[in-house]
Amino acid sequence: MTLENNYFQLNRSDALVVHMDARGLGWQKDYCHTLDVPALAAQAKVPAWSKTFPYLALALNDSLCTPIHNKVIDNTYCFEGATG
Repeated sequence: MTLENNYFQLNRSDALVVHMDARGLGWQKDYCHTLDVPALAAQAKVPAWSKTFPYLALALNDSLCTPIHNKVIDNTYCFEGATG
């Protein structure tokens, strides 16, 4: 996922601006072994999936159950009433 060139305007400086996916890192990591990886790998090769989610096949071999390839770049954050 790439979150790029966005403008976020908030009314409090303690507001959560960007929440990144952390599934598979906490309590859910215990369920990672229950995934049917061969079935997911076969599905990832189907054009409807492979064209829409090109990194899916790589993720199955890369870091299973870990959110990877996320980029947050060149975004602007403005907090109303902030100084400086």
